[in-house]
This record gives sequence, C-alpha cells and structure tokens, in this order.
Amino acid sequence: MGRILTNLTSTQDGMQALMMVGIIKSLISDVWRAVETGEASHSSATHLKWDIPSCGSRVPTWSTDPIDRIAYKPFVRLVRATCSYAGVDALLNDASENQSTTYGRRFTPTSLKEFFQRTLFIPNDKNQSQSLYNFEETIVLALRLLSCMVSDLNVMLALECRFRLIDRLLKEQRDAVTSNESVHLDAVTIERNYLLVKCNVIGGPDERRIPPRSLCEHLSNPYPYPIITNELDEETAAPFDRLTDSDFGDFLENLSKCYKLLRDEKTCNLQSLPECLTPETLNSVELIEQDVLGIKLTVRYGQRLGMLKHGKPWDVENSPHVTTLSNLLKQVQWGLQQGISKANVNRDVVGPSSKSADPKRGHKALCCRFGFDWFTATIFIGFRGDSGRCWEFLSQFASDPRSVYLWPVRGQYLMTESSDLCVDLFRLRSCQFLEHLLALECPNVYNAFLMVELPPSQEESIRGFDIQRHIAYMDDMHSRY
Repeated sequence: MGRILTNLTSTQDGMQALMMVGIIKSLISDVWRAVETGEASHSSATHLKWDIPSCGSRVPTWSTDPIDRIAYKPFVRLVRATCSYAGVDALLNDASENQSTTYGRRFTPTSLKEFFQRTLFIPNDKNQSQSLYNFEETIVLALRLLSCMVSDLNVMLALECRFRLIDRLLKEQRDAVTSNESVHLDAVTIERNYLLVKCNVIGGPDERRIPPRSLCEHLSNPYPYPIITNELDEETAAPFDRLTDSDFGDFLENLSKCYKLLRDEKTCNLQSLPECLTPETLNSVELIEQDVLGIKLTVRYGQRLGMLKHGKPWDVENSPHVTTLSNLLKQVQWGLQQGISKANVNRDVVGPSSKSADPKRGHKALCCRFGFDWFTATIFIGFRGDSGRCWEFLSQFASDPRSVYLWPVRGQYLMTESSDLCVDLFRLRSCQFLEHLLALECPNVYNAFLMVELPPSQEESIRGFDIQRHIAYMDDMHSRY
C-alpha cells in the first residue's frame, strides 16, 4: 500500500486525488497527534478522544528522536508523501485549506501549509507559541521534515519562493541571541542551523561541512560551529566550505575535447534548437522567481568551485555570471519553444498540433510542475561560464533522441503539445527499465526498497538529472582523477 501511495504522490494529479479522499489530511494529522499527544492514530476513536476537553494534567512530553517508536512511523509516511517536487507543488497550492492564522491547542493541521504555519512560521506572539503542548519537540520534527524536503533543490526553491524560508529561519536565529550577544543552544537552534547550512551551501560531501544535529559532549566546546544569524558571506561560510581552488576544470577540458571529436555525428530524429536570436526576442522571454533563485544558487556554487571566476565566491549580486546564465536560459527556453512550433508544422515528432498557447504561460506551467532547468545550469558550470560553448553544445544535443533522458526539460517541452503535463513519459519509461535491471542485477537492494515501501524510480539518483546528485558525482570524479 505504501508503495502505491508513493507512486501516486510523485505526480500532481495523483497528489490532488489523495487530497480529495482525505489521505494526505490523515497523514499530517497522524504526525501532529504523534508529537503533540504521544499517540498515533489508528482509528476514528482517536479523533473523538482528541475533541473531548481534557481536565487532567498536561499532555506528557514525548521524544521526537528519529528512532522514537511513536513518532517514527507517521513521520516516515509523511516524508514519503513529500519526496516529489510535483507532489509538494500540489500540496502548496491547495486552495481548500484554512486561511486563519490564529490557532488554539485543539487545532489539528490538515494541510502542509497549516502544518508549517503552526510550527515553523509562528508569529512573534506568546499566546501562539504557548498553544503547542510540546513546543520544542514539535518544531524539531517540523525542521527535520523540512530537511528531508529541501534535499530536492526544486522543492527548496519552491519553499523559498512561497514562504521566504531562509529569511524566516534567519529571523528565528536572531531572536535566539541574548542581550549579551550569546546564543542559547537548544535542539531547535541547532536543527535550524543545520537546515540553514544545507540550504545555503550546496555540494558533495568533500565540498561542504554540515554541522551536527547534537552537541559534542566529548569536546571542550560542545558546538564548535558558528550559529548563522545573517546571510552567509565568504568569512562566515568558511567553517562550512571545504572548497579551495579546484583543478577539476582540467578534467572538464578533456571532456570538451572528446565532445569536439563526437559533435560531427548526425542525428535527425529530433529538431535542433534554432540558431538565430535577436535581442528583442531575448527580452521577450521572462524568467519566473524560481528561475532567478536557481540561477543565484548555481552561480554561487560555480564560483565556490572555481569554475566561474569572480573575486568574491559568495557574492552573486555583483557577479556577471548571473546575467550570462539568465540570458542562456532565456535562449534555451526560446529555442525549445521554437522547436515545438516547428515540430507541430512537420507533424513528425509531437503529433497533431493543438491550439496555440502563450509561451510565457506554458513555461510557467512547465516550471511549476518540473522545476528549474538544472541540466542547463550544470552545463554552464562545466563550460566555465562560456555561454557560446554552452549554446553550441545544447543546440546540437537537443537533436539527439537520447537527450530526453538526460535533459528532463527537453522531454517536457517535447510533450507539451501531445500529452498531459502531469507525467514525463520518457522518465517514467527509463525508470521502469532501471527498476527491472536493479531487480535482476541487485536483488538485495531492490528488496530493500520494497521493504521500506519506496519504489526505486522515486529515488533521486534514478529520477532524471538532478544537479545535487551530479555535484556529488563531480566531486567523486575530482577525488578519483
């Protein structure tokens, strides 16, 4: 059953169906009751008991440790339901939720936004903070859920656009600073610091240092990491940044030479991207807020890696690479849209042409469902910010039929006029093949996925091209070669 639910939550339509029948509401309510009252819901009797006024002592405090027997299973079920960007986007756009911002002790959140507003985004009001039975334990569990969700960078960008997540977390960290400039270290502050580093410093295990989630009692300093209270710069990020001047560019230069040897191979099954683009056409393409945040995240990582030359690695506001990458993304989006129009005229790839749609609206719908174009961003880093070489590669690579498997946005634009946007059939077919291979070649690993009720196709390493997994791969290649 859990495997089926996980597959359904991987699409926007599947998530909306689960919300309509009340399954998502039940998952969120179970997590809330597990951490607030110390008991998981197994029947409707629990709901009746929750609505009865209590006259006894205070609800007992329960641990929210990941191995806690009460909170563990409801927490894992909710993590499975929020492991997909398309599903999270449907949860964040739920229009049937409660719009009130005042909650009592007996209020049980039934949507993801209500859960975060009830825990992480509490107004600076004493009555609101006292409305939680287990204030610290509940917020720690919400922060751990958020830590799992932001592992998908598209989800992190969506949460940042919707809630201004990093600014809210920084404000809470500043509120934890006492009058004598010292910080009160508790479970919430440490977990919040962990989440801030994870959101701001991306990279592989040898490129960043994420602080622990607990105090180091065997050291003279129980927490030898600074508490982040403001936006990271080169000085404050030094304890968490392991990157130095990298020579990984030499390895990428060798790859570019291999590309030059293979670029004469002709494949004509798909349309290549158009070559001509006037400044007026470029200015007509608009990037949404999610694209802007993804560009800044990519440029900051490239500058830290040393692939994008800039005097201050953490300075993206004054970096010329932001404008260069923005223009490249506009160029790619325009080229893919033109490819759709040309394919509709020829009727040889996409099929019968449909009614013309607004390109801006089409791009916004694609981005909301599938996220930022991480493949183009990674190619931009690989070519050291040379937009000309990036465009040369991408325009030719788009004509290769295999590009739809490595470049998700290419496949999504190709399917825009022929099928529903809710499912990427190219990724779905490739994931099915990979699951069959995993079952044949690594049956123990495949059975482990079955035991946790998580299909292997939902794992980020299999689900298309994700920059964070590619970053870890680049980091591993650098250490090997």
